[in-house]
Amino acid sequence: MRAVEYKFEHRKTRGALWAALGASAGFLIAGGLTANVPLIAAAAGLPLPFLIWSLLFDPRSGLELAAGHLHWWREGEEREVALAQIRRAALLSDKGGRRRVLLDLADGRALSLPDEVVPPGGALLTALAARGVDVARSA
Repeated sequence: MRAVEYKFEHRKTRGALWAALGASAGFLIAGGLTANVPLIAAAAGLPLPFLIWSLLFDPRSGLELAAGHLHWWREGEEREVALAQIRRAALLSDKGGRRRVLLDLADGRALSLPDEVVPPGGALLTALAARGVDVARSA
């Protein structure tokens, strides 16, 4: 097992689960105030599909820097590139707030990291720069 120097992990189901629990709580309060039994029963079962999904599948994505490699994964994909092969890393942002990291490799290829593996802010670029990778930010 290699020592992990930097790690970011993202779970897709958390946001949906919290939204369902919030909606469920709202329906429970509204149903309790109006003594509406079907509304209370529906509210109690609302988060159940999300809980089952998160327990069975728990789709995760993330990346880590370890032992001179950048490794990332998401549902159905796992990739790794040596830091020595990265000529430049750029954080590209558009007006809609969408961010992506583009890696220019020494062999001329370019890799774009999937959105869900890119950590918030510039933490990844800071970590790459600390390991000697040339980085650029574009607004």
